[in-house]
Amino acid sequence: MLWRGGAPMANHEISASVLQQELDSVLLLDVLPSDAHEEWRIPGSHNACVYEVTFLDQVSAAGAAPDSPIVVYGSGSGSTEAHEAAQRLAAGGYSNVRVFPGGRTAWHEAGFEAEGAHAGEPWATERPHPLLDGAYRADPERCRIDWSGRNIANAHWGTVDLADGLLEVEGGLLMGGSLVLDMRTIEPSDIVDEGPKKGLIAHLESEDFFAVARFPTARIEVSGVETFPASPGRPNCRVQAQLTLRGNTEPLEFAATVAPSGDGELAVQTNFDVDRTRWGVNYGSGRLFHRLGMHLVNDLITFQVRVVAVRDS
Repeated sequence: MLWRGGAPMANHEISASVLQQELDSVLLLDVLPSDAHEEWRIPGSHNACVYEVTFLDQVSAAGAAPDSPIVVYGSGSGSTEAHEAAQRLAAGGYSNVRVFPGGRTAWHEAGFEAEGAHAGEPWATERPHPLLDGAYRADPERCRIDWSGRNIANAHWGTVDLADGLLEVEGGLLMGGSLVLDMRTIEPSDIVDEGPKKGLIAHLESEDFFAVARFPTARIEVSGVETFPASPGRPNCRVQAQLTLRGNTEPLEFAATVAPSGDGELAVQTNFDVDRTRWGVNYGSGRLFHRLGMHLVNDLITFQVRVVAVRDS
């Protein structure tokens, strides 16, 4: 099979009308996940999800031989999973593969019959589940906060626990909330030996860094959220907040992804850098001290946050 620019050449593509005529003579592969196949599919198609590492095994289980006439399809215009599947099939030794690039969208527009739970509807590339209004309480056991600090020669990374959190949804959109971090739980993940690990924990808890004895918690208070359209997997809002750390409160702004996570749940995912010296965490800052040598520590600390919250009943 010939390829050009990462996609099949035109003579390896097939239209909706030609596919409709050849349905009984080709092995038709729906290359989206199984839930999409159950929801909406072209009649007679087999499911082999191109996103899974067992894709070629699934194709073989569908009865494909190396010279079988195969047609692959996915969502449709603007989505590349069908072309990706054709490339993987060609690399796997299948020599007679065509792509139906119009996929579900073109099949529906042509007025041809479909199968599945939503077969009578136009294909929905995503089927969003709107957030229900109300207060959502964070579930600390399913939340994770990672941090990393570094200098030019070294780095440390680890976790800190979420003690509590409450998020407010109005009109289906995140509008505000707060998160409380338990700074007494801060610990590195990159050090295995107990001695050095305890030494670094003591250093982080001390007045050099977070003064945990005086300030056992940190707090993020959301003051505003700007929501904007985004494709799945990309940030869909910008959050304005106040971060209180080591007793100092300063504004903080970051991009985040907010989405439903099961019935009556939402998830927030973000990562951002903070200049620790704005909150009085000054140890080893090259901006504030000279001739630090091995004690130099970058001013920026990186946080990666995932919060799962459950709607209050």
